[in-house]
Amino acid sequence: MTTLQHKEPDCVPVSPATLLYGAAEMGMEIEQYFSKGENFAEGQLCLLDKFGHDFAFSFPHVVEDISARRSAEA
Repeated sequence: MTTLQHKEPDCVPVSPATLLYGAAEMGMEIEQYFSKGENFAEGQLCLLDKFGHDFAFSFPHVVEDISARRSAEA
């Protein structure tokens, strides 16, 4: 909100790309993790609690990227 108000923040926000790590945190395979939005959201919230970074974000296209990569490897 500080940035949106055109003010200088007191620190730089930390936003690690933790898109795939939630699956490991929840003990799921990637396909199962991305099969439901609830799984992905829960995994991201677990990582947010664990690491305390400033925000979580989602990129829905990651599922297609992973599927395409796995298909190419087969």
